[in-house]
Amino acid sequence: MIAAIRTANDMSNNQTTTNLRYVALISLLVSVAYLPAINGPFVFDDAKNVLDNPAITVFPPDVNWQNPASRWLSTSTFAVNYQISGWETWTYHATNIALHIACGWLLALLVWELLSRRKPVESCGSFPARNAAFLVAAIWMLHPLASSAVAYIVQRSEILAACSIVGFLIAVMRDSSTESRSRPWQWIAAVIIVAGICSKTNAVSALPIAILLDKLLLSRSWRTLIKRRGLLYLLPVVMGTLSIWFLLPGLRRGDAGVGFSDEVPAIPIYLATQSQVFWHYIWLCVWPSELSIDYRWPPVTSIATALPWIVPTLMLLGFGLWRYRIGKLDGWLILSLFLLLAPTSTLIPITDIAVDHRMYLGLAPVIGLCLILVRHFVSLRPNWIPQSSAARFGIFCAILTCLFLRTYTRAQDWSSGFDLWLSAAKVTPSNPRALQNLTSAAKDEGRENELIPVLSELQHQARAAGQFSSPAVASRLGEEYLKVGNLRQAEPLLREAIAGLDPAGTIDERQEHAAARINLALLHLQRAEPEAAEVHLRAGLRSDPKLAHGHAILGDLLMQKAAYAEAATQFRLALAIQPEWEQVKDDLAKAIALQAAMSTR
Repeated sequence: MIAAIRTANDMSNNQTTTNLRYVALISLLVSVAYLPAINGPFVFDDAKNVLDNPAITVFPPDVNWQNPASRWLSTSTFAVNYQISGWETWTYHATNIALHIACGWLLALLVWELLSRRKPVESCGSFPARNAAFLVAAIWMLHPLASSAVAYIVQRSEILAACSIVGFLIAVMRDSSTESRSRPWQWIAAVIIVAGICSKTNAVSALPIAILLDKLLLSRSWRTLIKRRGLLYLLPVVMGTLSIWFLLPGLRRGDAGVGFSDEVPAIPIYLATQSQVFWHYIWLCVWPSELSIDYRWPPVTSIATALPWIVPTLMLLGFGLWRYRIGKLDGWLILSLFLLLAPTSTLIPITDIAVDHRMYLGLAPVIGLCLILVRHFVSLRPNWIPQSSAARFGIFCAILTCLFLRTYTRAQDWSSGFDLWLSAAKVTPSNPRALQNLTSAAKDEGRENELIPVLSELQHQARAAGQFSSPAVASRLGEEYLKVGNLRQAEPLLREAIAGLDPAGTIDERQEHAAARINLALLHLQRAEPEAAEVHLRAGLRSDPKLAHGHAILGDLLMQKAAYAEAATQFRLALAIQPEWEQVKDDLAKAIALQAAMSTR
């Protein structure tokens, strides 16, 4: 008897050692995969939320602690990073990587909890819960689709929200096994969900996902569920209601492109477009070849045009409801995927219709569904899959190697702003915002000499794809030719851009149209053609009246025509946008003086 106990203990210790080795190895692989991005710059929304955010320069940060919209938990972690390294980005990236790895092992624990409560999964022999947990966690952590949250500093809030959702589910499952009256896991779950909502409000998805899981695995009836954990589930409802209350004024204004401003599509069009985006996300889970920080996905022209995407989306949702109703885990996974996307893909329209980081945690149920499909396939065709454990382990290692290499390559894109925006422009060459950020990053990083070759290649890529050209690429390429004095090649490109860009389109399309107009005006000024230049300047400023340099150039042109009053107006408009522009201040004073001198004659 004693020998049997000792043998069991030895086996347990060996299993624990093996588990720790796997944890350390996979964690190391994930860290190495993201190593190229460790010193990557602040990009895109990082500037507004981190780099230009004075709240994080003190600890604790100066935020509104009563408002979940301030995301005080993620802001607090940024404040810690600032205390360590200031504006050096390595600590920010290292923290994101560490949190990602922690979330991955929480996910592994959740999978282990789930499968431990189900009948053993049989497919050519047993497939232990431990193996499934390691498999799901490793694929999820090394999957390149997760890089949009891990390498993007400001999306730490997405990682923290994911940690809270997974942690909340684990706490609920642990509570179901607790007979103690103190119910410590309910208190832990409450703390986790509050922290999650204060990281990002989409953490409220944990509530319906947990309730569905509770009914599927833990509770015999809805009455038992409410009696056992009703108060716990009430907390996310209260927190979510308060969050909506605080966010409502901003949603009505459409702050940051979220809500009901003129820049976002109507709800029916938004929902129809999201059916397209949903299947794009699914494809990226399976084949993550064209990842982008900014797709600038266009809304569909009508609901009818989206029917080929709406119908299969509704069919999948219906299938998930049916499978859940008959007590199948895959039904819960399908419903969880829809619920994770619901905060950003349903009734609250967002300007950025598709962004990869929204699938950060949503990737997990897709991986689970894929493994279930593989299991069913193996059960039908057992001879098609190697039977030996070594061969299966080799397949697993091959999958992880492919994911590792793709993630490492993607992390290299995040190592510089220029490479990141170039990767976005390659995916969508018609995206003016990506091209604008590409040229800005080239200037910031001293890589302006690379722009003409890169933009020429993008134009060639657009033509090879069946388009005559991308007007946004033509605008940027024309501007670069203008900078080097090649007027002959610049002019047709700028005219092509003006013809192809809608002066009343989206905000970035209007901005690009205005930029092309002003660049063409500068070209005419170099040719001593002031009348043509004025026409293009005025047209450009109608598209985008917030171009300070456009108002300044027009003011100079009007000064040459002795239209001092109108010139002064243009200089004032320029200063309203850039108040510290000393040259324009001098020009305004000169225009006012000349206007006064003219009026006294």
